[in-house]
Amino acid sequence: PAEEAAAEEAPAEEAPAEEGSSEES
Repeated sequence: PAEEAAAEEAPAEEAPAEEGSSEES
């Protein structure tokens, strides 16, 4: 279960990271 949570958190963090880059651009 721990790996499933980490896997779900990994993509979730990448989504906001891309949005932040767009806002900074």
